[in-house]
Amino acid sequence: PQELMFQNPLKIFNSRKGEVVSWNEKIERGYFRGRDSNPSRLKLCELSMAHPEDIDARLTWNLHNKKGQDPKKYGEQVKHVSYPEMGKFKYQVLVDGTVAPYRTALLMQMDSVILKQKSMYYEWWYRYMKPWQVCKFDAEK
Repeated sequence: PQELMFQNPLKIFNSRKGEVVSWNEKIERGYFRGRDSNPSRLKLCELSMAHPEDIDARLTWNLHNKKGQDPKKYGEQVKHVSYPEMGKFKYQVLVDGTVAPYRTALLMQMDSVILKQKSMYYEWWYRYMKPWQVCKFDAEK
């Protein structure tokens, strides 16, 4: 919901207060929630329907199709979830929408692996990434 977008991110999700689910307790699946603002997001939801054991991807809002997307093809539309709820998954799938996703900094605090598509947009942390390699940020330093 919109009210989540304007809250203090540290209030929503604070890894230093023990709100992070340990790696061994996380669900072994890719996770995505977002609106239908990019064809890549629709494709991800299709993959989720074909491989639900690997990917849990659903749309939370239909921006481009007010009647809703085909639930047989893309899955049922779901409600927004909290960041701590997202943090229960080992793999966060980060897919561009109309622009680069605004939630990146919060996803980085979840102790999950971020799977990022190649993007036409630029964010500050891209320079640290190399394709197919792990890039770990240490907030304590």
